Parts: sequence; C-alpha cells; structure tokens
Amino acid sequence: RVGSCSRGRSGQAPGLERQGPAAMACSRECLPKSRSMFALMLFVGAFRASAVPGASVLQSWMEGLVVPMPTGKGGDLPMGLGHITITGGGCWNLRLGSVQTIDNSSGLQLGIGVNVTGIDIECYVEADMDDGDLQVNLTLSRSNFEIAVAVEPMADMMSPGYPLPLGETSLTHCVSDIVVTNITLNGSSFIAMMTSSFEPDMLASMVGGFINDPLCEALTSVVGVNGTEATSFAAMIVSSMLLPPFALEAPEPLKPVLDWAEYPPVVVGKALLAQRFGLWAQRAVDVVDGMTFDQQLLDMG
Repeated sequence: RVGSCSRGRSGQAPGLERQGPAAMACSRECLPKSRSMFALMLFVGAFRASAVPGASVLQSWMEGLVVPMPTGKGGDLPMGLGHITITGGGCWNLRLGSVQTIDNSSGLQLGIGVNVTGIDIECYVEADMDDGDLQVNLTLSRSNFEIAVAVEPMADMMSPGYPLPLGETSLTHCVSDIVVTNITLNGSSFIAMMTSSFEPDMLASMVGGFINDPLCEALTSVVGVNGTEATSFAAMIVSSMLLPPFALEAPEPLKPVLDWAEYPPVVVGKALLAQRFGLWAQRAVDVVDGMTFDQQLLDMG
C-alpha cells in the first residue's frame, strides 16, 4: 500500500484533522509517495471509463492516496479579504468519472488536452492570513475540469537539425466547473470568524462562485513558468544525447600487425582473379550448369 493512508473515524485522513503541525504525521509518511499522482489519475480514470476489469481495485487504492498541498503558495483573496499562504494540508478520497485526452498537436508544436468529469475529492487546508490562521475542510462533488497545454519546438545549438518538443510551455485552454458541496472554516483569522455564522449551503455556494477563475489563472502561471523550466531541463539532457559519438582512438598493438592485403596467398589469389577471370568464370558456369550435370548423371547410370 505504497502512498496510501487509512482514514480515521472522522472521515479525514489521519494527521489532517485540525490538530496543528504535530498531527501531520501522515503527511510526512504518505504524501511524498504521491508525487506521480497526476499520471495515476489519468491511468485510473481511463480504466474506469472503459470498464476494464480491475478498475475498481485501482479506484479503491487511489481513494486512499493523500495528495499534498503546495506549501508556501498563496495569493490575494477576492473582495479584499487579505492574503493567504498555504502552510499544510492535503486531499484524499479522490474519485473520477471519466478522463479524456485530446491530441491538439499542429506541425512541430506539441499539444495535449485533458478533460476530466465527475471529480469527487475531500481536502483539508492549513493557511496563514494577514490577521491569523485558517483551517479549511472542503468537499468537491460532480466537478468538471478541462485543460490544454502547448509545448513549442526548440532547436538546440548542439543539435540544430533535431527540433525537440521541449520548448516554452503555455496553457491554451482552461475551463473549471468546481462544485463545492461542503466547506467549514476555522481559526483565528477574520474570515474564519466572519463565516462562522453562515449557513453551510450558502457558504459553499459563495466559495464555489469565485474559485474557478482564480484556479485557471494560477494554472496559467504554473504551466508557463514551472512547465517551461521543466522542459528546459529535459532539453538540456536530451540534446546532449543527439550529439555524434566521440571518435575512438586506435588501439595500441601489442604485437606486430599483419597487413592481410600483402599476405602472399591473398596476393596470388587476387592476381589469379584479375588475370584469369575468364577461366574462373567459365569453370563456375560449368559447375552450375544443371542440364549438363544431369546428363552426366544419366550417362553414368
């Protein structure tokens, strides 16, 4: 069960309850093993969409995975609610309805699109605000997400004849339909105290109304900056593999080397072929002359 955690009685992944940094044991043990979660999401989503036997086993395993929150990331909240910086948390109990990939490539430009529907997931976020701390429990249901990424070709100076699809990356399409079905906010910050008297349905509707546009804006920056850095690093590695191999030095002979072109039997054979080619050719024709050979066999019989 690599990268998975069992959930406690509260329904949350152990260590993600609102108990402070000391309770994040599961994050240290389980979250680092989930770095390749995105590839797994695509794999399992495709399995579930096509009803391949065994998809339910993979889906069950994926529900136990815990995906870490990007600590240190943050931004300004709408309506002047202040600046937020994520300090911890994670997401789990992930379920996908279907995953569709689209090839948007054109010429030398590499393009890929991913459409995900029926997203269900639970998250817990720890964050710092300008005026205090904030803990958020969030549940998304029946959400949909579309994204398309383009990667420009690049020609390295070391291998100009081999354009690589490892140039600048950009987000060309993003549609987010995130549906928040449950959310609770706790902590000492003003936004936590302000929303403590809100009805759960009203608070979920308010949060869902402004989460989609900021999500696509954040992804635009992540793909453009972090994506380009990743492809640049990959191009540096791949381009070195396209260089011609280094010339090997001739090995040092341990004994006198014989030139077979000057070996007497070889010289005689070459002279015979050059000067008596007609004789050799006629003899060869006689040997492969099937009719004459068959007649000789009949005469012998």
